[in-house]
Amino acid sequence: MKNKKAEVDPIKIIMIFVILAVVVAILIYYFNTQIGKSKEITEKQFDALGDEDGDNIANFIDKCPDVKSPMGKPEFDGCADQAALDAAEKAGTE
Repeated sequence: MKNKKAEVDPIKIIMIFVILAVVVAILIYYFNTQIGKSKEITEKQFDALGDEDGDNIANFIDKCPDVKSPMGKPEFDGCADQAALDAAEKAGTE
């Protein structure tokens, strides 16, 4: 008399491992793309906090990003004077 509980069909085991491998591959792909998207968002946020032109005005505030230090002034949002600030704001709204 054979014990049927001990009998395991090798095809069933192989199929289970194949299904598990496919599920794991899909999960790895999904999480890898999500990590890539969050990395892009984080890089954009760090870039906005940076100061490309060196005038001590953060990029997201700086209305004149091409005006280098010491010309860029905080009271004019990184522009050299009020006229340049007005021109930058006008160009940004058009």
